[in-house]
Amino acid sequence: MTKKILLTAIAAAMLTGCAAKQEVSRYESNTAPKTVCIAKHDSVKEGFLDAMQEGFRNHDINTRVIDATYEVKHHSFQPKVNADQAQECNAIAFYTANWRWDLALYMAYANIWVTDPEQKDTLAQASYVTGGGLDKFIDAREKVLELIEQMFAQVQTKQAQEVASAPAN
Repeated sequence: MTKKILLTAIAAAMLTGCAAKQEVSRYESNTAPKTVCIAKHDSVKEGFLDAMQEGFRNHDINTRVIDATYEVKHHSFQPKVNADQAQECNAIAFYTANWRWDLALYMAYANIWVTDPEQKDTLAQASYVTGGGLDKFIDAREKVLELIEQMFAQVQTKQAQEVASAPAN
C-alpha cells in the first residue's frame, strides 16, 4: 500500500509543476524588414536555425545566415557579427536555446531577439522557458515558429488594416 501511495505521489508531482513561460515584445513598425540576417549560434542545435528561417519566410521576410560569436558577459550573451556580412540587412536576428534530458531530450529555454543593423535597438524579442511538468515535451520547431509568429503578428494586423481602409479605385 505504501508503495502504491509513493508511486501515485511521484506521478502527481511529475504531472504538476510550473507552467511554461513565454514573453514576447512585438515588432512595432508597420512593415516587416525585407531581409533579416540571422547570426548563427554554433552551440544551438541546427534545427533551431532552420525553424527560424521558416518562421521569417512565413512573414515574407528573406533571411541570410551570417557568422557570429556569442560570448557570455554579465550573465547574458553578447553576440558579435562581422559588419561586412551584415550589409544590406534591414535587421539582425540573434538566438540562443538549450536542451535538457528527462526521459527524453526537450528544449528547456529559447530566446530570439531582432535588432537594427547597428545592433543599438532591439526591435522585437521572444523567449520561452519550459515548465516543470510534462508540458515541457513540446515540438521545438513549432515553438520557434510560434515565437516568430507572435513577434511579427502585429505587422500583419497593421497591414491588413491599411488594406481594408484604403479607398477603392
